[in-house]
Amino acid sequence: MRGKLKKWRYIIIKMTPLVKELLELVITLSAFSGIVVGAVRYLLKPIRITLCKDYLVDFLAEVELGIPKDLTQIKRAFEKYDIYIKDLKQNTYVEERWKEVIGDKKLYDFVREFNNKQVKTIIMKDVIERDK
Repeated sequence: MRGKLKKWRYIIIKMTPLVKELLELVITLSAFSGIVVGAVRYLLKPIRITLCKDYLVDFLAEVELGIPKDLTQIKRAFEKYDIYIKDLKQNTYVEERWKEVIGDKKLYDFVREFNNKQVKTIIMKDVIERDK
């Protein structure tokens, strides 16, 4: 029994410097990976801004033209707007346009109002065509 304890003690003593070196390597690599992730985020930010801006401008233009949108498209626009304002910290003409078109409405209030407008528009088109 005593021989096994001495053997384990010997192994632990010999492994301690190796474990310390491995731990230092892991700490160095994690710090480096944090730097790399930060650099990638920094480099991708302009692309993310452009993508959000393009999506929101197209969405707002289509809403103004009365082009029908389903719930998924509307949810995605609200998500993109949150990313654009909160995550990317942008405050441009897109935000002004959003407030003009959407206002301060929450997602489901907008969906309800937008769907009502769509139904009224479709009914009006049918009435106008029928009366011709």
